[in-house]
Order: sequence, then structure tokens, then C-alpha cells
Amino acid sequence: MDDFIFGNLAVDELKLNYHRVSHSGLQHQAQRTPQDPHPDEPVQLHLWSGPDLPLDHAAAYVTLDGSTPHGSKGEAENGFVVRFERLEPDWDSMIWGYLSRWEAVLPAQPQGCSVRYRISGWCEGGEEVYADWPDVKASTDRMAAAHFKGIEIEPEARGDPSSGVVFSYHVDRLGPPDWARASVIYQIFVDRFSPGEGREWIQTSNLRAPFGGTIMGITEKLDYIEALGADCLWLSPIHTGAVCASCSTWFATTSRTGTRSFRRRGLMRTASTAAGSTSMNPESGTAPSSASARCPSSIWSSRMRALG
Repeated sequence: MDDFIFGNLAVDELKLNYHRVSHSGLQHQAQRTPQDPHPDEPVQLHLWSGPDLPLDHAAAYVTLDGSTPHGSKGEAENGFVVRFERLEPDWDSMIWGYLSRWEAVLPAQPQGCSVRYRISGWCEGGEEVYADWPDVKASTDRMAAAHFKGIEIEPEARGDPSSGVVFSYHVDRLGPPDWARASVIYQIFVDRFSPGEGREWIQTSNLRAPFGGTIMGITEKLDYIEALGADCLWLSPIHTGAVCASCSTWFATTSRTGTRSFRRRGLMRTASTAAGSTSMNPESGTAPSSASARCPSSIWSSRMRALG
């Protein structure tokens, strides 16, 4: 039986396109060590540039006060700057060229600090490019959409090299609770699980539209889930949002799946927490951000701490 990989890596052609795009331009992809830093722990940033983008220098522009970092060609407009060092290049036969690798170390920060940074690379006398460029997800999503529609896959849309992404991380000692380490978790896409007894599916032909699954439909299947050995439910997505997988507030469930009263019955042990799908204005319910880096951590982290 052949495995099926959903989305951007469904077939060999898409896998190759993904590799080519992700190894071109200037890419960081939030790759750092450690990924979730503790207080007083330095952070190593990893960066790579493809053979299509020769560079002489690279730098990270960093802020610690929640502001958006700005800088150009190694000079910070606010915050401070950290220069990257070039490492030995790696030969990549799939792109038939050398992949340049870079590293920089951000200084350790205290408990509770939110670190935000942008990264740029440039040649002497040349234009400056900000990571991540090209946008790997946007490019490969476009290619995958063409594949599934049965039309010719066009070259990737490379986007604006001068815009870039604001990356961020929060310094703390938070970790998973002890009970989660021993739990058998059953994950449910609520909208697609069960509409509940006596209710029909809204529709089942358009994958982008609601199907009609509800929290009540889950409660009716709890005996079945328990018989599988699960002792924890992971529900996603159930919060109010502009689209099925977005969230404009963590304090209310969407009317499509059920109301808060089901949560008070203790059925929801955990729920999806996709910061990248959180609205830029959670209280007003505006459209979700397209990347977690563009959604300041202060928007959602304080709300998640409040939820416990």
C-alpha cells in the first residue's frame, strides 16, 4: 500500500519543487538552537542562502521591548544588531549548487523576555534581501493548488525580497504538564467528526466549507473513544474565528460546534493552540494572521496564560 502525503509534498514533483524553493534565496525558517530557550541561555540562529543569491554579509536586527525591529546592512534603527558568520558551504545536487550556511548567537535573556528579530543579507554595492525570501509556504501552496487542479505548475511566486519576516520567541521555563506525558490523546477535527444524533451533515463536498460536526456529536461517542484507550481529547478547531481553522478569541467556542456549556461539563481537556492562526485583533475577530511571526506574541501569550 502506497503512503499518501497530503498537501505540498503529495507527489515527487512537488517534493522536488519544495526542496528547490526552500534552498533558494535567504532562509531562516525560525531555525534556532535551542528552539524554546530558557532564561540566561544564549540562542544560536541558523541561516542559509542559495546559489541564486550570492552574499557577503548577513545580520539580525533584534528588539527586546516588543517593538518591530528595523535595520539595514548591519546598522540597527532600533534595538541592536548581531552579525552572522559564514560557515563551510554544502553541495546540494538537487539544486546543483552550493548552499551557504550562516550562524549568529543572540545573547541570553531573563525570564519573561520577548525577543523579536529580522534578518537580512547583502553584497557590497548590491541590494539587500530579508529572510525569509522567497516565501516557501506561499510558493509551494501555489504549486500544490495547481497540481490538485490538474493544471500546469507555474514557477514559484518569489515575492518582495525587501519585506521579510519578523521572527520571535519568548524566554521562559514553561513546559508540558506532567499529566500530558502519560496521557493517551485522541485528536478530533470537530467539524468533521459527527454532527450528533438526529442532525444531518451540512454538506460533504466542499472541503473549505463547514461540514457540521459538533461537540454534542463528540459527547455521544465518548464510550467509543474510551474503549480505544484514550483518556484525553484534543479538539480542533472549536474557537470563534473568521474561517474554520482560525481563532479570534480563546474565550468562546464557535456556534458551529457548540457553546461554552459543553466546556463546563469538563469534556475539553486540551484544544489546538495555533498561534499562527490567531487574529491580529482577537477581541474584534478580524482576519487571522498569515504567519505567527507577524502576530506579536503579546497578542496571544497573555491570553493563553489566562486560560491556564
